Amino acid sequence: MNSPERQLLEEINRDLPAGIDWKEGARHYVRELVARGGPAFRQWHLTKPFLGGPLAGGPLHGDDSQPAVDPHVTYHELFAFLDVLLAADLPPGSRVLDVGCGPGWTSHYLGKMGYAVLGIDLSEEMVELARTRVSADPFPPYPAGRLDVRFSSHDIEAAPLGEEADRHDLALADSVLHHFLNPVAALRHVRESLRPGGLLAVIEDFRPEGAALDPHNRAIMERYHTLERPYTRSQMGEILRLSGFEHHVFLHGVNGVALDPEQPLAPGPTRVVLAAREAQGRGRWGGLVWSGFHDEERDAQGPFRWSRPTSSLVLDGRDLVLTFTSLAPGLGRPRHDVFVSVDDTLATVLHLTGAEPEARFRPGPLPRGSRLAFQSDFSFRPRLLGLNDDDRVLAFQLRVEEAQRL
Repeated sequence: MNSPERQLLEEINRDLPAGIDWKEGARHYVRELVARGGPAFRQWHLTKPFLGGPLAGGPLHGDDSQPAVDPHVTYHELFAFLDVLLAADLPPGSRVLDVGCGPGWTSHYLGKMGYAVLGIDLSEEMVELARTRVSADPFPPYPAGRLDVRFSSHDIEAAPLGEEADRHDLALADSVLHHFLNPVAALRHVRESLRPGGLLAVIEDFRPEGAALDPHNRAIMERYHTLERPYTRSQMGEILRLSGFEHHVFLHGVNGVALDPEQPLAPGPTRVVLAAREAQGRGRWGGLVWSGFHDEERDAQGPFRWSRPTSSLVLDGRDLVLTFTSLAPGLGRPRHDVFVSVDDTLATVLHLTGAEPEARFRPGPLPRGSRLAFQSDFSFRPRLLGLNDDDRVLAFQLRVEEAQRL
């Protein structure tokens, strides 16, 4: 093991309780959970992330001040998972490796979306739950007669998959990477399972830089012998680099709804990382990262994109000028406001009117990976207005040019 990897592992594992066999704890986590909380907790794993009703027995982790399962967990987990699917934009039939699939809810969802899924987990008990869940799906038939979802018990931290090498378009590690004692080894083995150009998606809650280990997480580790120690964002970046995923980008989610245009929707925290084995595999994440925009179009002035009501742009380090154009005045709306945030902080509000339907914004030479978020208080669908057959939801046009070219 090289020195940088050893130093990282010492750092992330420094505060772990001593004398615990973490893999053995992971293998029998469900059994321990049911023993402490009752059979309803096995049922909850079968319906996760949906609650399906109150759970009998005590709180999930023995904390009497907390409910058995917080219903906000459903929103929290689904938002991040759906953000990944939107960003990865996989065509139907793509092959997905669900790393640390647990009780299989992500594999189940992916299968119902038409993907070919292999879910792997260290725990045979978790794999049994996942198989039960998918086999009980009440809505057959599917085009192939069944969901294309398989499960296997495998220790990806100890060894690659072998026969599944170079076969997957996407590897998903949803809220699982913090369970590995050596996440670098785990991702190094996952990397071998990706085809050339394949993507890795990591969903994790990041620990604030310099923050102490949450005592609640320590209590869970001591009680169930399962690792619960989130990484910082910088540690996550180092884990990716050391495991061969140097080409990666941190993405933000936009979760919930905004009803008041004076209080624009706040983008969610960074929870998702997209990564690739090689630079070209990152595809459209190699430069500007467009999210919430339609495909590029061109007119006499050059390229532009239509934005949906909520969108974002991750910058590539260049000094850019953004030009916003509104059609709202011609559609009976005298004023059109676009709220612009830079790295989650509101920077400006652009007021587009009939007299001035165009506005420019220059964010400055921000570091690569900086994120601009846009929320529009106006949108329209041309087809519903009888303008043409375009059924898209449109908010404003955005053109992006390098500052020195203007």
